[in-house]
Amino acid sequence: MIQDLESKAKGIKFCTNCSNMLNPIEEANTLKFVCRFCDYKEQVRVNPSQDDNLIYRKEIKDKQSQNLSYDPEFALDFTMPRVRNVSCPKCHYNEAVYFMTADAEDTMLRKVFICGRVEDGNPKCGNYWFSDEI
Repeated sequence: MIQDLESKAKGIKFCTNCSNMLNPIEEANTLKFVCRFCDYKEQVRVNPSQDDNLIYRKEIKDKQSQNLSYDPEFALDFTMPRVRNVSCPKCHYNEAVYFMTADAEDTMLRKVFICGRVEDGNPKCGNYWFSDEI
């Protein structure tokens, strides 16, 4: 049963005594997997294969394939920094909220501007654009 669980949840280790999940801890400058329900402990192997001691894996998709969009509701947030000397490329409104984000290659910061045009308590334009100038 334990091996079935481990094959489905790669990198998650289970106690051989009670089948509960083992949790990683540091003990005496060594990494160990410990069961919180019984006294079982397992020391991490020094030369593991690629996934033996994996706790969590996050797959990052190519950012070019992601459809990035920014919520126009940011224009309603008065805690966001605002600038009035810009012009929205879509509606030419002269106010925008902005924040910093990394570029597609994560090599530099870029400013993201979101049009600040609000009518009747709702964002009117919602357009966003980027600037590499900081």
